[in-house]
Amino acid sequence: MEDKERQILGYIKKAGKRIKVQILIDKTLLGIFVGALLGAVLTLLSLFTPFYEGIFLGIFFLTSGLVGGLVIALFTFPNIKKQALILDSKGLNERVTTSLELMGQEDGYGKLQREDTLEELKKLDFKKAFPIKVNKKMITYLLIVLTLFSLGVFLPTSAKSQGKELWNLKKEQNELTKKIEEEKKKVEENKKLTEEEKTKLKEILEKNKMEIAKAQNKEELKKTMERIDKKLSQEKKESKNEEVKKSLDSIRNSLNPKAEEERKKNNEKDLEALKEALNKNKDTKELAKALESKNQEDIDNELNKLSDALKNMGDLERGEISNTLGEASSEVSDEDLKELLENLSNEARQGQLSDKNKKATAKAIKDAQDGSLSESNGSSEGEGEGSGNGQGNGQGNGSGSGQGSGSGSGAGQGSGSGQGWNYGSKNGNQGDSSDKSGEQVYIPGRNEGGDENLTGEKGQTGNSQTGYSNNGINERGGSVNLDSIIGDYSKEAIEGLEGNSIPDYLKDIIKEYFEELQ
Repeated sequence: MEDKERQILGYIKKAGKRIKVQILIDKTLLGIFVGALLGAVLTLLSLFTPFYEGIFLGIFFLTSGLVGGLVIALFTFPNIKKQALILDSKGLNERVTTSLELMGQEDGYGKLQREDTLEELKKLDFKKAFPIKVNKKMITYLLIVLTLFSLGVFLPTSAKSQGKELWNLKKEQNELTKKIEEEKKKVEENKKLTEEEKTKLKEILEKNKMEIAKAQNKEELKKTMERIDKKLSQEKKESKNEEVKKSLDSIRNSLNPKAEEERKKNNEKDLEALKEALNKNKDTKELAKALESKNQEDIDNELNKLSDALKNMGDLERGEISNTLGEASSEVSDEDLKELLENLSNEARQGQLSDKNKKATAKAIKDAQDGSLSESNGSSEGEGEGSGNGQGNGQGNGSGSGQGSGSGSGAGQGSGSGQGWNYGSKNGNQGDSSDKSGEQVYIPGRNEGGDENLTGEKGQTGNSQTGYSNNGINERGGSVNLDSIIGDYSKEAIEGLEGNSIPDYLKDIIKEYFEELQ
């Protein structure tokens, strides 16, 4: 190849470089614009709907647009013949194309044609003929779309926060599901387990997977994992096969490696919150001190004392203790202890704590102090019933005599589902709990020595009886008209306010309420 031919090819390549740069700019901008437009639609959608994946898809489309534009540009670069045609379009009148076709021809015409082409190429201003420029309209559109895209990514909204929570939840659920599938494989490959044991363990894992999938938010998932951990712990306690126990430990550690540490931290927080709540009420301060002793017997004793004290308290004091226990329940995180404290709160309002709940609560507190509250699988299921009647009569120095009878009342709590109580009529039948004129209500111990015709006292010639049933307690009392004793109770309540720390405006409200009842 002679020198003039090489010079012509050099000019073609020089023009080709500028042509390729322009194509690269145009295609890349177009690709970014299309990707940013799709991304902006998705990210803006995530502002109004819980669609957090829209942000990641938007970034994906933006990146894909950039890469796609570069790839398209590479595939649309012109070859040397097309570059020659483009060069000819700048006023060279097909000289460059003809020179390419006559390359290698040494006749006179070929030499003259190459000389003519070189002279014209030397005159051409390549910067003016092939300017590298950016489409201003495209830049404007691109900036608008990128601004919308950025708003969709960075602008905080409640829908986006909700979408992020759901996305994180789904991510965590998927990770836990993968771990469960891995544990299934381990169980299947464990040759030391029988087929029956393998089936049972796989059923447990499948149930766990279903429970995890049902969680609607992170808090629910956390509670679900706590329940699963407790169930696995209980299964381990009930199993007699060491290999099954090892498998259960493996499952627990896989699903929640930090469960042990978290349980200890939660127990410490629960105990501190419980003591703080109990210390707010003078009647439960001793129970708070018993917690510090870490002795279950002390806790049992204080709960028994509290139960006895409740029997002699008025409704207002019982309500305060009930509120204290209710507040304590709301402060603790463990579901079992929370439910037990709720039960005690409900029973305190009725004036008596059941033995079942007292023992279960004392044990739960002791377990928490030992750092094993989440290892226990205690339940607060229980029910109380009362039936029977009591008779009391007495004779004093006067000539009057009297007799009173009353039915027992029972209160119960079943599976943490609620509570209730029955007011018995004087014949022991179910009574109506609504307040109305002339209603007969049961007042335990109210008629002892208080009737003008009954002047005898316990320890003289009269007697007092208390009857116990299997699940409830029945105490001697009397059936009286509600209207006849409402005044006494109102008076006691108003007098009880005087030494109380309740704010004055609340005292006025309470006084007004009881005055209206009279």
